[in-house]
Amino acid sequence: MARRPLVSETLLLGPVFLVLFTSAVAEPLAAAQDAKDVLLTMSREGQATVRLTTVDFAELKRVQVKATDHEQNVATFEGVLLRDALQPLGLPFGKDLRGKALTIYLLIEAQDGYQVVFTLPELDSLFTDKVVLLADRRDGKPLSEKEGPLRIVVPDEKRQARWIRQVRSITVKRRRRIQTGKESIRVIAWDRHRRLPSHRSLVQDSPASEGSPIPI
Repeated sequence: MARRPLVSETLLLGPVFLVLFTSAVAEPLAAAQDAKDVLLTMSREGQATVRLTTVDFAELKRVQVKATDHEQNVATFEGVLLRDALQPLGLPFGKDLRGKALTIYLLIEAQDGYQVVFTLPELDSLFTDKVVLLADRRDGKPLSEKEGPLRIVVPDEKRQARWIRQVRSITVKRRRRIQTGKESIRVIAWDRHRRLPSHRSLVQDSPASEGSPIPI
């Protein structure tokens, strides 16, 4: 015959069950809230992905600029300098931005997959007075769902092709050096008959420094 639990045992197990139940419910809710607070992700080779949250964004220095958007409307955009938002990645700026560091660039992607590229010198005050703003407000109000929560604004550019909306991620990349000499080079050749591009693996016998053409 099964033993019925004592009243003291029931009272003891009650709080334990309540704690476990609360944790099981609270953890998914907290994860969902954390995901909601993440504005964008930033990544750099060899480092863990950084998630920029609303709290992180609020701690950065605010900047305001007036600019004309794609529809030729003049507006006041507010946000932070893109360079400041990149601080957690430890990128070289100032006097450290030289040599191979000049080949580093940013690939910025929107929610719909649209991508644009910026180089580090475009963000560095020792190279340029250009402002590249990561904006979250327009005319004193949060960006609309169509634009935000974050977008890029570059007031000095005549075309707004790089004013990417709904910024989702920023990936730091480095331009890879093209292998030359007697190493295999992958190129896209034009097929005259099919009128379609086709890949061919070629070998260049002469160093590229001698100006020898690459046969196709």
